[in-house]
Amino acid sequence: MFIFLIFTSHAQQTQVPPSERIGDVNDIYGAALDRLFPRPASDRAPKGTIMSFVLRYEPGLDPALGAESQIKVTLTVGIEPLVEYYSADRRLESVLNDVLQVNARPTPDEIAARVQISRRVVKVSSSQALKWQREMLGAIGTTFNALPTETRRIYKTGTSYITLDASSYEIWYSEGLENFRLAGADPASPFAKWAEHFRSEVISKIR
Repeated sequence: MFIFLIFTSHAQQTQVPPSERIGDVNDIYGAALDRLFPRPASDRAPKGTIMSFVLRYEPGLDPALGAESQIKVTLTVGIEPLVEYYSADRRLESVLNDVLQVNARPTPDEIAARVQISRRVVKVSSSQALKWQREMLGAIGTTFNALPTETRRIYKTGTSYITLDASSYEIWYSEGLENFRLAGADPASPFAKWAEHFRSEVISKIR
């Protein structure tokens, strides 16, 4: 969950309790994000699709981390892999803060309308797409394998750690009848490290 920095130096039209505002803002952020970067359909992939995955990037609070983006990789029988990179021209956090100065309860559509999304296609070989798949599944497996140890540590010590300002990643994977979704924000996790490396690698192929 993101905690937004909401600057309120100007009077707002409606006063909203801070506890409600934080929850509302996160809900609005998530809904606006889904409008800009549509989630993959939950039904089966188009005929001929071998596997596909979508990685969504949500930056932390540091402006240097850039804006939201999403990458989709599709591997289809007899066709070169399709890699699509979608990026926002502005950070949604900044847009929300701007709108909240004059409207305490903006709609997701109002936020999404202020952001432009660009789409770029990256050409890669099937071996590259399969390499990304192998590395991604390996990183996710390693991340999950470490959870029992962490669970026992928390149970014994009663102490857990939550990162509030780190970037987060969300992935949807589909292959045949197998589908899963995973989200993570721990920068030290194998999944987050893979996601950051994968995202950087795709961007480097665009430039």
